[in-house]
Amino acid sequence: MAVDTTVWGGDDSLVRLLTCNDGAELLTAAAAAALPPGVPIAGALYRRRTDGVLALEAAAGLGEPAAAALAADPAVLRAAEGPAPVYSPVHDGRLPEGAGERAALPLVADGERLGVLLLLLPAGHSAGDRNRARIRAVGTVCAHRWRYLLGMPEDTEEAGPATVRGHGSPAAPGGTRSRTRDLAMADAGIGSFEWDFDSGTLVWDEHVCALFGISPDDFDGRIETLFDAVHPADRHLVEDAVAQSRRTGRYHVVCRVVRADGSVRWIDTESRVVADGDEPRGAIGVVRDRTEEVERDSARQARGEFVLSLTGGLTSAITVDDVVTTLIEQAVPALGARWLAVYVQQEHGPMRLIGSVGFDEEGRRLVDEAARNAHGNPVLEPLHAGVPLFVESRQEWADRVPDPRLVPPPDQHAWAVLPMNAADGPVGVCSLIYDRPRTFTSEDRTVLTAVAGLMGQSMARARLQDTRREYLTELQRLMLPLRLPPIRGLDVAVSYRPGAEGLEVGGDWYDVVPRPGGRVALIIGDVQGHNVRAAGVMGQLRTAMRAYAAEGHGPADLLARGDQSLRELETGLLATCCIAEITPDSGRMLLARAGHPYPLLAQADGRTGEVEVPGGMPLGTFADDYPETVVDLPPGGALLLFTDGLVEEPGTDYGEGVAELCRRMARYVGAGTARRTGPGTPPPRGKGDDVPGGSAGHGDLEEIVERIAEPAAARSLHDDIAVLLVRMSC
Repeated sequence: MAVDTTVWGGDDSLVRLLTCNDGAELLTAAAAAALPPGVPIAGALYRRRTDGVLALEAAAGLGEPAAAALAADPAVLRAAEGPAPVYSPVHDGRLPEGAGERAALPLVADGERLGVLLLLLPAGHSAGDRNRARIRAVGTVCAHRWRYLLGMPEDTEEAGPATVRGHGSPAAPGGTRSRTRDLAMADAGIGSFEWDFDSGTLVWDEHVCALFGISPDDFDGRIETLFDAVHPADRHLVEDAVAQSRRTGRYHVVCRVVRADGSVRWIDTESRVVADGDEPRGAIGVVRDRTEEVERDSARQARGEFVLSLTGGLTSAITVDDVVTTLIEQAVPALGARWLAVYVQQEHGPMRLIGSVGFDEEGRRLVDEAARNAHGNPVLEPLHAGVPLFVESRQEWADRVPDPRLVPPPDQHAWAVLPMNAADGPVGVCSLIYDRPRTFTSEDRTVLTAVAGLMGQSMARARLQDTRREYLTELQRLMLPLRLPPIRGLDVAVSYRPGAEGLEVGGDWYDVVPRPGGRVALIIGDVQGHNVRAAGVMGQLRTAMRAYAAEGHGPADLLARGDQSLRELETGLLATCCIAEITPDSGRMLLARAGHPYPLLAQADGRTGEVEVPGGMPLGTFADDYPETVVDLPPGGALLLFTDGLVEEPGTDYGEGVAELCRRMARYVGAGTARRTGPGTPPPRGKGDDVPGGSAGHGDLEEIVERIAEPAAARSLHDDIAVLLVRMSC
């Protein structure tokens, strides 16, 4: 399987820390290892004196006075005393432009507090778990190299910078085991090793031994022991990397090792070759346990593949029996349930059991009777409002559902009761039942809720067969969000208008997905074509992107994953898409685009223009880069995302359509100019460009978005129209 190496970086940056000869070099190497490529290096290295005061040892990217003053910064002082990195925003105008936050990393080795490493990071860089893991690893390796350079002399002069003893590069391969132990980095899950090519001697520290499941006293120091432990399927990776390292001087590989007890661990090994002139003599490097990360990524990939596969199966299901069969064949084994029961809502009275698996005849009778007993039960009323019920044990069931008529059989121990909802209300319930207690994690609940939405759409589609036109229109609406989630700090309104009479259903869609930290992702897109096939692909693409968005992927990554998902469907269809990730507290927007029309931005005074967001190719074309653009949503301003049906009209110029839309938006959202503008730059005012109207931020947003869409929808022949309008809450 492909292994993500973004945390480790695929370079030897951490190994380079082990070869630094002084504090200034150590600071520069640490910053280069922790920062994204191309970001200017800025930070400081402080040594902790015996009296506890932090003394400036080295600075990079900022003046010495500013670096010395930061030694008294609260975040730096907390890091000097605490066990973990301290992150804080940058508010000091004296610091380099572009620095968004500070990372103060405690330098602790073998229980000794040696000082603090301060790095200036781009805004939001430490928000991801992967980046934080890398930054912490950098701090840990840096601490042990700093201890090595200092040599911990007791007679160090406290009045000035520390005198670093000249140890030079690390010991040549084949040094003593105690010397390697001095570089032990177990706090960050990192171990170190040395390998002498001439003698074949391999020296591991205690943590590397632990990774391989070998006692340090039992390790024989033979390189063959390493190769014997590598998983047979991965040995060629290790052999190829070793051969290449003799030429390049660098080694990096992620592979599996099999311990003596049969357990398998994923390890990430990175090293640098030590040479005598042109002759390679050995290698020194670090090893990290990547098992949890790989397993987590594998589980996430499996969930995404399951959602995509189920989406495809349910999209092609036409009848109710098709829907139930798809659930039995795909959902039950993938979700680990032993029993499944599917009920549909009758027009009057209780729900009716229409499909099940795992039950004997008596069991089917009991679950059918349970639906009648559940009718009107106030405890289960939230199901009718679309709220799923997750019960993790029999005791929890007894506490939450005390109705004696609904006591489950003794072999049932956990339940996921999922309401299936459509645009016109509940269409039924799907109950997944487990034969042992189960903890439903947040990711489990996200996937199950998404599955319930897919089931509801498919079930409703299968039941609505009045006419072909009604069927296609309802299909399109079912694939759009049934309701928008409330977003603190933002007002959001949407409008969807199906194509004019004579056109079949299209592939336009929109979505609003809450993100971690109060952020929200606004997604709008258009799948090529005007038929049920385009609508089906749209449903699969939108559901897949929503699942990825719920996992926390940013706009550029979402587009890349959407592109891959669409290409894997092998339909030959393309799709355009635009994503805006907004932080309501600050108004900061992160925009990315794939062949989609530019969004429009209205300033508080009503001036409106296109935001020229650099974009990549439409989804489904080929793998491409999708750059992200940072734009501020001004207080009182508004952002409009739309599909091309809003501005395209046969026989008219596209630019004129955009200009008219700018004037229309200015009229309804505010007053001012309608011109093209670059990212985040208010458009200039021009003579004759004023458009009468009220100020931005006033008026009902739902009414405004309908007024914006109405002229295009009123044309006798028009494409599908999807519009999404957002502004800062008043």
